[in-house]
Amino acid sequence: MDLPPGAVDAERFTVLAAEGATALTGRLPGQALPVLDAALALWRGPAYADVAALGVLAPEIARLTELRLAAEEDRLAALLEGGRVGEAAAAAAAHVRRHPLRERGRELRIRALHRQGRRAEALADLRAVRTLLAGELGLEPGPALRAAEREVLAAA
Repeated sequence: MDLPPGAVDAERFTVLAAEGATALTGRLPGQALPVLDAALALWRGPAYADVAALGVLAPEIARLTELRLAAEEDRLAALLEGGRVGEAAAAAAAHVRRHPLRERGRELRIRALHRQGRRAEALADLRAVRTLLAGELGLEPGPALRAAEREVLAAA
């Protein structure tokens, strides 16, 4: 099938997610947020849900699913860096409930709680994620979570 560029939602999503990530990296959360919102609005359920049983699509489904999660986390970061801390904390809490082992979501939630002055909750979340990572995966938190922990502890 010969389709024009951008005719497939997956392609448009990939381009928009990359644009949003680039804006966020450039410290432009106000520009990143609408682009990431547009990217995420293209989703209407799991990637290729109607043909997911075709094993040949498994790598593409995994790629798009991971990219979607990264875009959701970029959106959380854009909210946080854009000063919408309460919204970031609430959205991060929902993200963490759906994806408890994703460290970036946890890190963003902890930073949002800390910026709201909810230090005790941030520390409790840090303890919980340490326990979860150790129990489920046998791992210690990664560098971003450890940096968030230092940030919270240094504010004491």
